[in-house]
Amino acid sequence: MEQNVQVVNQQNSLAEQVVSLITAQNSDVDNAMLMNKMNMIIAKTPKIASMAPDIISQAILKAMIPDPTLQDHDDIYFVPYGRTIDVSFSHNYLQKLAYRNGAVKLIETHVIYDNDNVSVTQDGVSFSINPFKKNRGEFAGIMVVVKLGNGEDKYGFVGSEHIENARKASKSGNNGPWKTWFMEMAKKVAIKNTLKGLDISEEFSNAVTIDNEDTDFAKANEVEIPKVANDLESMMKSASKSVAETEAYIKDLNIEFEIKGDWIMIDMINSDEDGLEKLKTQMTLIEKADKPGMIFGKITELTGEV
Repeated sequence: MEQNVQVVNQQNSLAEQVVSLITAQNSDVDNAMLMNKMNMIIAKTPKIASMAPDIISQAILKAMIPDPTLQDHDDIYFVPYGRTIDVSFSHNYLQKLAYRNGAVKLIETHVIYDNDNVSVTQDGVSFSINPFKKNRGEFAGIMVVVKLGNGEDKYGFVGSEHIENARKASKSGNNGPWKTWFMEMAKKVAIKNTLKGLDISEEFSNAVTIDNEDTDFAKANEVEIPKVANDLESMMKSASKSVAETEAYIKDLNIEFEIKGDWIMIDMINSDEDGLEKLKTQMTLIEKADKPGMIFGKITELTGEV
């Protein structure tokens, strides 16, 4: 009992020192609120209690820049790193800040696995995900769907390799939230990547700047960051290229056909027989069409070299 009282007294003393240092730089802060938040922060990350008051105060002051009230303190991570404390925010926190000025209405994040179905064509994006499926395959990446205030939709596609490189470049990549909440951090990387270059709220921009201070850019430059198709336009260009290359390939086989979206409608009667045989071996999905003598083949299912 006596030892517990001593620990509480030490913690209260530390909190008072930290609050004093913070109020010296920000006289508008509510002392009682800050004392309460300090105790919650230490309870969440006990190692902070052994760090110097000035280090703790600087970390909290930094965390207060997007929101001085620290209202969403559970979504703020204080990660001890050597003699310093890195401040990191959750993807939920960044979403809340992105909504502040109405530029963004909604952000959805979807964890995509190899066996999930995501299709990107010139007509847009469609996807089918069954979270209850036992075998969804390996983690493939994060898809972000953003509803902008002007009515437009924006899509982000950030692969697992890009996310892994972001983790490696983080100073806290082997501990803290990256270790405990990997998928949540992966969603944050995808959100920052998708909203990059957009005019979002000042609070969001400040939070991203602070969050990026956790990144060791020298280390990040040592690893090859794969090119990421981070919006619908680039994905559509890729889809268009696939259609164009497929069209040229089928023409070379002397096959009569029509392109319908991401499907090929093939004329079985007027096409070269050898070409048809070769095409059949290249396609993993062929369906009969309603029109006599025609079959449908999905472009995305063409497995041969195009």
